[in-house]
Amino acid sequence: MIVDYSRIERKKQNCIKLTGLTQYVKIKYDKYKLLFHKESKMEEESVIDSILNFEKENNINEREIFGLRYWSLIRTFVLNDLITSIKNISYLCDAKQKRKKFNLYILKRSFFTKKDFNKDILLITDTRRLLQNGKYESIFTDELEQLLKKKYNTITLEEPSWVDKNPIKKAHLTPVMTENIKFVDLYEIKALIVKKIFKFFCRKKTKEIESEINNLFMLMEQRFKVNLSSIKKQYINDLIYFITMRNDYKKLIKKINPKCVFIYYRGFKFKALATSILNELNITTIEVQHGTIVEDDPIARKAYSTENWVSKPDYLFAFGEKQVNDKNLIYTKPYIKYVGNLFLDRKLKQNYSRPEEIEIGKKYILIISQSVIGEYLSKFTVELSKVLEKNKDYIILFKYHPNEVGRSYKNLERKNIIQIKDSSKEIYQYQKYVYAQIGVFSTALYEGISFGLPTFVLRNPIGTSGTIKMLNYFKKGVYLEKNIEEIVELLNNKLEVPDKEDINLLWKNNPKENFLNELEKILKKKESKE
Repeated sequence: MIVDYSRIERKKQNCIKLTGLTQYVKIKYDKYKLLFHKESKMEEESVIDSILNFEKENNINEREIFGLRYWSLIRTFVLNDLITSIKNISYLCDAKQKRKKFNLYILKRSFFTKKDFNKDILLITDTRRLLQNGKYESIFTDELEQLLKKKYNTITLEEPSWVDKNPIKKAHLTPVMTENIKFVDLYEIKALIVKKIFKFFCRKKTKEIESEINNLFMLMEQRFKVNLSSIKKQYINDLIYFITMRNDYKKLIKKINPKCVFIYYRGFKFKALATSILNELNITTIEVQHGTIVEDDPIARKAYSTENWVSKPDYLFAFGEKQVNDKNLIYTKPYIKYVGNLFLDRKLKQNYSRPEEIEIGKKYILIISQSVIGEYLSKFTVELSKVLEKNKDYIILFKYHPNEVGRSYKNLERKNIIQIKDSSKEIYQYQKYVYAQIGVFSTALYEGISFGLPTFVLRNPIGTSGTIKMLNYFKKGVYLEKNIEEIVELLNNKLEVPDKEDINLLWKNNPKENFLNELEKILKKKESKE
């Protein structure tokens, strides 16, 4: 039997109407786990444990078609979609945007020449960028490129945003700050054409791929009592992409011939395929941490087995020991290197001018939204604004996550709420000037703490156990699992600032030295084996 999610949502909404948001957040979410039958294993297991058990029991990682072990190539988004259905929450990313036309810059940067080959270091990134002095800076790899180019020849590959679930409207934000960059747009355009040719001329193989995905999804639907029919087509297309584009990207990577590859890794198709090819070619791969890894999130970093993952990087360069919960982590400890955060390290030292939205003399409260819980946070923000509207000193800033900028929360249109939707505006410039911040489990919360911000972790239906376990060592300035009444009461008193010594445990100091030292050790180890 498939769960009627609309019935669950009506129960939630009725609860909100009857008790108000303040009381609603106090009710344990477990009461509303009508998503699962009583006889289901989900009652005894956490969602993450149930998913990992499901993978292990059914040997999902060993499934293959036409010689392609495909599961780890699509795993990140399949499991995110599965969790979205299980928990009845918003999708991680908004609807895919239409493709934009090439501009000359993108076209020029999409052709490869001999000077782009035989590089020491390859960096793989995407279009998440911030406008800095007229150019768009990658918040993940540009800082690393600047550090590495002093000693190594580098090249950066960037996939276009129109390829996957990314809300950025343009294919790339140009001009980019990255010095030696190439786009793979021409490869991805070829993929669109080749996919259509494959479906037309290889109909028998296409039907076999459809059958494989249907069988896989049937196993998930039976186990988790959800309906995933709306997303099957997407993953059928993904398998065709992997099969048809593997040789093209393999030839490109062989020409670049890097000693080592740094990957800002969200499981998009190009990155997943590239990583599997790099592993096949025995080229060392390093994932650069981009988000806090808690006990049960992100699902892509959790597994019962760390062996035979065809698209897993070899190493993880992590922020710090307090930022990585190693329970069921896909990496084992010898392959986790705590190096710090290059980008944040620079931002903490940067002198930001006061944002135009912020007036002197007012107390600004920053709400850090996230796509999976944006609807809930918008409702919370409205309730908080109602309570605070009589006190003219308080203004609320609602900062959209880059993955939800395509949404519109009409309920936020209130006098004491300012919506910050522009993803090119850095959250750090607000964290330098606001009075306090509120969030659920965003990495931006940890970054705000680093700026010395009093921080509230909001009690919510989805839960924040991972965040609480990460931050419960703070002696002051971090207020865990608070509801609206508790937050208002604390705001009416003087908030404490987090201790510097506690903050320092979140991030490894001296990230530049750490990056270079760990990279050198890895390269030497590789050379000695060869």
